[in-house]
Amino acid sequence: MTKKQGACGIVCEWNPLHAGHIRLIERAKTKYSAVVAVMSGPFVQRGLPAVTDKWTRAAQAIRHGVDLVLEVPQGFVLQSADRYAAGAIQVLAAVPAVCAIAFGVEETALREAPFSENATFEKDLVRRLRQGLSYRRAFSLASGRNWLPNQILAKQYEKALKEQNLSWEILKVARPSTSPTATQLRRALRSLREESIAAKTEANSDLLLQHPALKDLADPAIVLSHPLGGSVEKLFSYVQARAILDPLDFSRSPHYEAGMEYRLEAALQQADSLEDAINAASNKRQSKSRYRRMLLTTLLGIQKTDIAPLSYVRPLAFNRTGAALLRDVILPIYQKTPGRLRPGAYDPLFLTDQKAQRLYEWLYDLENLDLTQSFYHKR
Repeated sequence: MTKKQGACGIVCEWNPLHAGHIRLIERAKTKYSAVVAVMSGPFVQRGLPAVTDKWTRAAQAIRHGVDLVLEVPQGFVLQSADRYAAGAIQVLAAVPAVCAIAFGVEETALREAPFSENATFEKDLVRRLRQGLSYRRAFSLASGRNWLPNQILAKQYEKALKEQNLSWEILKVARPSTSPTATQLRRALRSLREESIAAKTEANSDLLLQHPALKDLADPAIVLSHPLGGSVEKLFSYVQARAILDPLDFSRSPHYEAGMEYRLEAALQQADSLEDAINAASNKRQSKSRYRRMLLTTLLGIQKTDIAPLSYVRPLAFNRTGAALLRDVILPIYQKTPGRLRPGAYDPLFLTDQKAQRLYEWLYDLENLDLTQSFYHKR
């Protein structure tokens, strides 16, 4: 089959990269001459730290067929689904060669009748969101149909394309129901790591690498060598102390609703871990992801503002094809971080990214990764 000229875009987190993601990349690669991915950085949209650092995930993507990986600013990532999608599409649109977008959807969703939004639906959706419901729950109730997370994101990508006047081809790739999700793989990884610690064995030993739970993981040795979230409890200790000594002001967070701070602060005093506190504070109206995002956006200073126009791009990894695509980008390209970041010299989104990266590295006891990265990777 003759490939179409131009690049196909993928919005991703690859947390972690698995066989389903690789199928998506391969499908895009069979139709287009290049693949551009825009990826969440240190913290993902659910308000959790990524299982491996952003440069490791980006390098993995290049090895598995992607040509260029750009970072989606944290100010876009830690938002509701519609704002996250709008920001990610902005990043993809900064690469002139991109003329299509590919994403995975559940097999059952592809068989459903198309859903068309109208004025009645929009009004009902807004009403339910104002009640404090999560976007997915509000969307499902307003449409009268249960929507899975990937379906919600797919709808938001299509909406963002329309709002940004982008007439890209849309490539929907079925996700087999038998394939494990990234969430299931993260749980398996965490369980295996806990078992290895209890047994005093190396986390990346041959025994673990051959475990059937990891058969769909793209590069298990790489992922198992990472701390995998255990040191998030450092964040728990810090936030717990702040709740007593100098409570955080959550009111400026995009996810704040009156009363959420009291539920979270009370839960922090009773819980043994951050996840336990968030489980205790969350409810049908305010999801666990919303509480996580409220906490992170408060720590990083991300406020209730509209998605700003993108004024730069940040490449994380590219091959020769990706380098050629970057040459056509008209926005400033930020790569390695200078020693001192002057607030007036850089986009506020980029400064927030730097804060997020420093927080991530503190959680995992990592050095300044910005100073040691190689962006060019051979296939």
